[in-house]
Amino acid sequence: MINISPENPPHNIRELCEATFDLEGKDVVFTFGDTVYNVHTDLDYGLIAHEATHTRQQGDAPVEWWDNYLHDKEFRYSQEAEAYRAQYYEYMKQTKDREKLFQVLHKLANDLSGPMYGWVCTLQEAMKIIKK
Repeated sequence: MINISPENPPHNIRELCEATFDLEGKDVVFTFGDTVYNVHTDLDYGLIAHEATHTRQQGDAPVEWWDNYLHDKEFRYSQEAEAYRAQYYEYMKQTKDREKLFQVLHKLANDLSGPMYGWVCTLQEAMKIIKK
């Protein structure tokens, strides 16, 4: 089960991410353990699936997970690829409109491949890995 909090995440996660990544003008959601820290963003069913993936990935060691996430680009990419895939598949369950799904895929891939995660891959690689 996921808890949702309007507070900032513990252990200065927000500040560490802001110092590490380009989050300028972005409403960002942070998961720490079983809690999603959500100050500004509406959580739809796809984003909940994304964050639930991070909850599972973190298990009983969210501090260690965040340390790896912030300092290991390949680890971060693997974790986000899995979470974006879960998010995309959740959207696929809800709509069969191919054009809408392509737009969602493009947006998710643009996020994954962009500055928010430190340019971990190209847009085409992101689209491919999310659809995998």
